[in-house]
Amino acid sequence: MNSSGAQRISNETEHPKKTNVRFTILAMLFIVTVINYIDRSALGIAAPVMKEDLAFDAVKLGVAFSAFNWAYTAFNIPGGWLLDRYGARKVYGVALLLWSTFTFFQGFISTLLGLFILRFLVGITEAPSFPGNSRLTTMWFPQHERGRAVSIYNSAQYFGLALFTPVMAWILQEFGWHDVFFVAGGLGIFVAILWFAFVREPYNHPRVNQAEIDYINSGGGLANKEEKRKVNWSDIRLLLSNRQMVEFILVSMR
Repeated sequence: MNSSGAQRISNETEHPKKTNVRFTILAMLFIVTVINYIDRSALGIAAPVMKEDLAFDAVKLGVAFSAFNWAYTAFNIPGGWLLDRYGARKVYGVALLLWSTFTFFQGFISTLLGLFILRFLVGITEAPSFPGNSRLTTMWFPQHERGRAVSIYNSAQYFGLALFTPVMAWILQEFGWHDVFFVAGGLGIFVAILWFAFVREPYNHPRVNQAEIDYINSGGGLANKEEKRKVNWSDIRLLLSNRQMVEFILVSMR
């Protein structure tokens, strides 16, 4: 082996090339956000046929639709607290599994009360999703890559609706409204399995190397393990006394 080859091997040993596990994490965030919007929009796709089949009028459907919005808004802050307390991988993954399961069981409902409860539960369990996206992006990406990462997972909501709405409409026409929920929820349950297989925080991911950790941290990312901080009542009072936060909650609940 010549001297240049030996020098190259020596440099690679001393300064190994960084891994790019953060892009796998971004791909998972994109896929989960697609599932998020498929599951929350499943009722809108199935509603025209459900209304006739279950004798729901517009008012009853409106009540069912509002259940998601109230729960989603009310549980954003508790969802963020859970992410801080127990970690994004665990909380987000469990939330994905639960909201997909609740979506799946909407295919069995026969009463307004059953639909209302399941929609409310979907709202609760989807609440940590976007705070979870933000938390994982902050942990896995340096600042100069973060804007692009956020734009990619945000685009997933439009991608999901554009791609899967015609598919769900076809399922509705060919198989019935029950199968819309079965397919939407089943996809989410499958993706939840992938989530736990591929997603970790940077500091305990088996496929990330120290070079990537250093790259993320040097760019302002938070790839190292963070100290868990308990939320106290002063934090809650600060949030609830913030005028912008109160206005956001009121607008979201309209």
